[in-house]
Amino acid sequence: MCIRDSRCTVLIWDRDQAAYEVLASQCQPSSRGVQPVETGLRVTASEFPLLDRVCRERRPLWVEDVSAGDLVPAEIVKRYGTQAILAVPLIVQDEVLGALAVDEVDGPHIFSSRQVEMVRGVASQLAVAIESARLVLQEAERVRMGEELRLAHEIQASFLPATNPSLPGYDIAHVWLAAREMAGDFFDFVPLAARRLGLVIADVSDKGVPAALFMALASILVRVIAADRRSPARVLRRVNELLLANSRSDMFVTLWYGVLDPQRHELVFANAGHNPPLLLTAANGQIRLLRKHGLILGVLPSVALEDDRVPLAPGDVLILYTDGVIDPINLNEESFEMTRLQAVVQAHQAHSAAQIAEAIKAEVREFVGLAPQFDDLTLVVVKRLPA
Repeated sequence: MCIRDSRCTVLIWDRDQAAYEVLASQCQPSSRGVQPVETGLRVTASEFPLLDRVCRERRPLWVEDVSAGDLVPAEIVKRYGTQAILAVPLIVQDEVLGALAVDEVDGPHIFSSRQVEMVRGVASQLAVAIESARLVLQEAERVRMGEELRLAHEIQASFLPATNPSLPGYDIAHVWLAAREMAGDFFDFVPLAARRLGLVIADVSDKGVPAALFMALASILVRVIAADRRSPARVLRRVNELLLANSRSDMFVTLWYGVLDPQRHELVFANAGHNPPLLLTAANGQIRLLRKHGLILGVLPSVALEDDRVPLAPGDVLILYTDGVIDPINLNEESFEMTRLQAVVQAHQAHSAAQIAEAIKAEVREFVGLAPQFDDLTLVVVKRLPA
């Protein structure tokens, strides 16, 4: 709907750019020599005082002769020949989307109350249509993002072992639960020479896509370097060097790496700032923490790390875990803590590795109840089979 030799222009307020952007512009077919305003043109509120007032005051305003004031930019007047202008806010559910402007190029114009009401009615319908279109686009974007995150989750999961390793004399199981589509926890089983097995568990400092990418880099580095028959401490020191050389992020990773020798029944390990594993001794049912550890990876160019070793007797159980196991908080703002984890392990020490892992997961879920999962939960259970 336009008036005489006039032009109708829809301007949408862009909060990010703090400017009005031309969404569409149309002239009457009978208007001679009148050109629509170019789509995408931006003007700030200070550059176009009339639009600013219309949107702030949420009511129609007009200028019957633009030469009599400074509410319309001189550049607009010169470029598009505007002589008189009527602007009406575009409002949906109390939100101002922008404005509909009708400007005359034939000369000064007195806008009648009927014309103002007609433009107001068009603006009301137009605002609803714009909001509907915007919601459709937002939903389409949400669906697209959801699909991309689903695929990203599948790709990330493909970096992790799909099955538990088969190692003579040992029973091994794992649990990996991401708090979001993309996780910062990871674990790995690395086949090594002489039938040895590398065990990895780690936790990246952040969450979401950045953490997932950092996780992928760290996991690949560990697997590649571990294959070079280095000791666990040397592996982690080299991983740290390459993380610093190949990542520009400010993230870091806590990482525990151990090598299990099924012939000597010995575990050699190094810990870069990760949660100390639990070792349950079958002979007396006691649990101790393998506390020896060094600095996290990805922060300092040199980290002091040393190898440690422990024997594994028949029935002994090793529990590797991340913060998501001991830090969950229930609706009473109580945390799960180490004592509960130890109690679950002792109560199920006679069971299989998979049953122990599932018991820990079930206990954490029961404890948390309806409280949301804020952190990834990762477990690796290694049990030496009874003789």
